[in-house]
Amino acid sequence: MLVAGSCFFNPVVTDHEAERLRMAGAPVHRTPEGTYRASAGWLLELCGYAPGREITPGVRCSSRRTLTLTAGPGATAKEFQYALTSMVANVRARTGVTLTPEPVCP
Repeated sequence: MLVAGSCFFNPVVTDHEAERLRMAGAPVHRTPEGTYRASAGWLLELCGYAPGREITPGVRCSSRRTLTLTAGPGATAKEFQYALTSMVANVRARTGVTLTPEPVCP
């Protein structure tokens, strides 16, 4: 099984979003630049993703961290990309917050 590592940045959120997410229990921190970032892992878990959950054939959340994806038998680059895209869409639909995948270096 291949581990892709952390796949999403903690998203920058507005002051209003930060307050709304905090009230829901989300970890939100202020950066040295004065912006707020919410926990990508918390947002994913709010949307039903969990350690070990299969996202697409062969692609699952790591058994240790929701925002780390692993590629097992049957995984393809297309399936991996679809997993990322569907996770972003589900978080946006549920919370209004857009996750940004971390860059992939070949």
